[in-house]
Amino acid sequence: MSGWETRFAEDVESLVDKMKRDGTRLPSYVPLHIAALYSGRRTVACASNLYERHAEVNCLRAIDPLKMKQHKPLRLLVSRVSGSHRMSRPCSACCVEIRRRLPRARVFYTDWGGVFREDKTLDNTHVCHMKSCVRAAPA
Repeated sequence: MSGWETRFAEDVESLVDKMKRDGTRLPSYVPLHIAALYSGRRTVACASNLYERHAEVNCLRAIDPLKMKQHKPLRLLVSRVSGSHRMSRPCSACCVEIRRRLPRARVFYTDWGGVFREDKTLDNTHVCHMKSCVRAAPA
């Protein structure tokens, strides 16, 4: 496991613990996805797929501009942390939003087996059934 994967695992554990402390409950039929944005080694934002939006969109909404460093590489990691498989590739609407808001970010997602893969082109054709997955995100 690489350094950024270890950091992501720590952030996932921290976010899940916070959700438990806050009393956040998800129905058992909702798979939990978590997205985290890093600027160099610094965590800029971390969010889950609550409030009828995808984790990537919630992560973009949670960005703290003061933590962003212009000269540091950006990495967006997305992972499914519950359910029988781990596929968590951003849908087509999320890909458009990521390209628009973070054009220089490298995007990584977990595949069916839970292994991180880089989405170099952000050209996924999967259309999400959630009408609000991106619409509610501010510009």
